[in-house]
This record gives sequence, structure tokens and C-alpha cells, in this order.
Amino acid sequence: MSNMLGISSGAIGAYQLALSTVSNNIANVNTEGYSRQDVVLADSAPKQLASMYIGTGVMLKTIKRQFDAFAESNLRNSASDLASQKPMVDYAKRVMDVMGDKSIGLSSAFDDFFAAAGALSTDPASTVQRTSFLRSAEGVASRFGELSSQLSLISTETREGLSGVADQVNTLTSQLALINQGLAKSPTFEGQPAELLDRRDLTLRKLSDLVRTKVTYAINGAVNVSLSSTMTSGVVVSGIKARPIGINSSVKDKVELVLDPYGQTETLASVSGGQIGGYQSFISQVLEPAQKNLSELAQTFVLETNAIQKNGIDGYGQMGADLFAFDPLSDTPAAGIRLAVNDSMRIATAAQFRVGEGNTNITTTRATVKFTDTTPLTQLSNSQFVNNPNASAGVTFKADGARIYAPVTALSAGVKAAFYLDEAEPGQQLQVLTRDGRQLLGQALTETEKYQLFTPQNGFAANANYSDVYLNQTGNKAYRGLDMFYGAKAEVLFGQNFDQFGAAGEALPLAAAMETARISSGDAHIPAGAITLN
Repeated sequence: MSNMLGISSGAIGAYQLALSTVSNNIANVNTEGYSRQDVVLADSAPKQLASMYIGTGVMLKTIKRQFDAFAESNLRNSASDLASQKPMVDYAKRVMDVMGDKSIGLSSAFDDFFAAAGALSTDPASTVQRTSFLRSAEGVASRFGELSSQLSLISTETREGLSGVADQVNTLTSQLALINQGLAKSPTFEGQPAELLDRRDLTLRKLSDLVRTKVTYAINGAVNVSLSSTMTSGVVVSGIKARPIGINSSVKDKVELVLDPYGQTETLASVSGGQIGGYQSFISQVLEPAQKNLSELAQTFVLETNAIQKNGIDGYGQMGADLFAFDPLSDTPAAGIRLAVNDSMRIATAAQFRVGEGNTNITTTRATVKFTDTTPLTQLSNSQFVNNPNASAGVTFKADGARIYAPVTALSAGVKAAFYLDEAEPGQQLQVLTRDGRQLLGQALTETEKYQLFTPQNGFAANANYSDVYLNQTGNKAYRGLDMFYGAKAEVLFGQNFDQFGAAGEALPLAAAMETARISSGDAHIPAGAITLN
């Protein structure tokens, strides 16, 4: 009778614990990280009576967590891969929205720029078209700057987001170190409380959402965690110790994760997966290429536009200048692009040469003309000259020895100048020639004079050929209609009218005559050495 009561009471106690476990499972059905627990029942040790063994009932052997380590590892890896897509998709969409937006994107700005350029080419004399083109060029520059600013803002946000995720990783690894400390109280896995193991697995799951991890388990259930592909590097949890991660602030314009930033720093180059992997993938695959390509596009656009401008003629008849420039203080070329001119007349709308296709050209061959000026010119190549008619501003030139001519200066197109011969010796005079050998003023040259004069040292082209067709000509016969004068010039100092009786007044005196050459180069190109003194 006593055995019957003992077996019954033991069974009641065992099943009472089983019902408590079921109740616990039901109560924690919505608890995050909770693993369902099962009761493992086993028969009690039998009792020997004579030559027989009699059962003594049932007992509660253990309470087992329904946990599959293999499935949990795959779940963590899948969660890490899924979490890495969110930052990538969200920020990549923002970049596409910025680049494709009509209000701040480049497409509409380029359309306006090229439309304004086309309109100006049909009416280059229009001030309105010039102003419109300049405004559209400024719009392109501002669009580059706005896009660069937006990408810089996204870069700042991703850097801050990555730093925030790194802080979350440090919090979770610290919790794992504390959990390992609790698990260290038992030398075996079976002696660990189920709730503590659930906290461990939940913390690992949360950590995998932030970054891909590699986990190894000790005999008592404690974990070691590495952010690398092996357990020899990138270890953030080792036993009861945790090492923090952070962003290397010493690297400019680049996001680099490091382990233990304030101690023995170790580069985390192989970190992947999770939100950290998503941020890094977006930065390396989308953001940095977008910023680099935007700056390269800005440089190419400025280079090609300026090349066209400098090879043309502006509204003042001068060689075109750069339309765009870069601010040297800006971080990127796209952020520093700006207009280099504010005068619409400085826009080059005329080409130096034009090549037309012949009617008999049936091939795909296309000819181009390129102007290369190897000699840098200023308005007056001789820096000693000043704009002063006083004789004290005179400059002396001498032709000594075997030299017949001495170079005086070179005049750029559009420059007006006057030269005076003071105390000239008999036969001395100015000779005015173009760089290619056309003589405009002076006295016809002999063969010896030509040989000594036409040298590159005197500023002439290597293949210059002498021509006196335009020598001392005026009006339509002059070279390109230039207004040039050479000789004695008289000016009225004072005059007297005839009196009422018709008697003549005093004779009109003349100013002291002197040899003068008033040279207006117009649109001619007279290089250094072309004006020489005999």
C-alpha cells in the first residue's frame, strides 16, 4: 500500500511540474526570444525484491528547450543578409531621386544651357541672348553645386547612421559578455537556466541584424563572437570580455571601421552583412562612385566648354576666355564650379576659321582647323613703352655693328599706338610688317635686309615671305583697311580771321614738324619684331 501511495504521489508531483512548464509556455507565447520548453519524464530506479525488480514510478528528468543550433545559425545569417538591403535600398533611392529630380538635377539645366547656346548662335549680336546664355551657364554651375551638396548631406547621414549602428553593436557585445559571466557559474550546458540561454540567443540574433557574425560555443554554452570570417581576427566577444568597434576618424573622406579604436586598433576590413554591411555597400558601390563621377563630369564639362570659348572670338573682337572656373578652396570640383566671367560680351560666339564640305565630297572624311599660337602676345610686347607723349618717355634703340634692324615692339589686334623719331639720323625710319612678311609702312627692303630681318628672333614666322603689295597704301588698298599714317604731321596752333576790310591776317604757323608713325593695328596681328627701327 505504501508503494502505491509513493508511486502515485511521485507521478502527481512530476505531472504537476509538467503542467507548470506548459503554463509557462502559454504565458510566454509572445515573449521575444523565448524558446518553448518540454518536460522530459523518466522512470524511477526500480526496487529489487528477491530476484525481481519492481518499478517505483515516474520522475521529472529535465526541462529541455526546443532549440536547433543549425536552424538558429541559418536564421541569423538570413536575417543579416536581409537587414543589409534596407540601407542600400533606402539611400540608393535617395541618390536616384536627387540625380533625377527636375528642380535640382542636371538634365533640365543642360537642356537650358544648350538651348540658350543654340539660340545665341543664331543671333550672336543679341544682348538678350547673351544674357540668357550667361544665366543658363550660371544655372548649370549652381546645379553642380546643389547636387554636390545633396550628396555630401547623404554622406554625412550615412556616416552618422554607421556610427549609430556601431554603438548598438557595442551595447550588444557588452550584454553578451555579461551573459557569458552568468553562464560561467555552471561547468556544463545541461546545468544552465533556459532563460539565460534564451537571452544569449536573442542577443546574438539582434547582433546579426546589425552585422554578420561568426559564433563558437564553449562546453557550458558561453559564446565567442567574431565579425570576421575566422575566429582569429575581429573578435568582439571573448569569454567575459568585449571589445568595442568604431569609425577611424583619422581617415579623411572615407568610412573605415576599426576594432578597439581607443586601444590596440585592428582594421575590420572584412566586415559584411547586417546594417553595417548595407551602409558600407551603399557608400562603396553607390555614393562614392556618384560623387566621383559628378566631379569628373564637372571637370569634363568645364574643360570642353572653356576649350570652345578660348578658341573663339568674343564680342570685343578678342580671343575668348574661360567661361567656368573652379574654386580652389572647395572640397570637390563639382562643389567649386563657378562662372569665370560676368560680362556677356566676353562670350565667344565667332569661330576663327570655318571648314565647309565641298559638293564633290562623297566620303565620310571631315576636316577641322585648329589654331595654335606659339608666341604669347600682349598689347605691347615691349614693357618699356608707356602711354606718354612727352619726350622724356622716349626709349632709345640702336642698331650697332652688323645688325641693320633692331626690334621695337609688337602690337596685338585692336591696339592703337604712335611712335616718334627724335634726332633720327639720315635714312633712319620705322618699318612696319606683319608676322608673315607683309610690309605695311616704311621703305622697300633689299635682299640683304630681308635676309637679316626675317628671323624668328625678330618675331617672324619661320616660313615668312616678303611682300610689298600693301607698302604705304591707304584706304581700300591698305592691308585689311588699316588706318595707318607715317610722315610729318602739322597741327594749327592759333589762327586769325580776315578783318572787315578783307585784309588777310597773319599766316597760320605750323607746329614743329617731326617724323611720326601713327599705327592702328585694327584686327591685324602684328607680332614681336615686326616693327623695327633702321
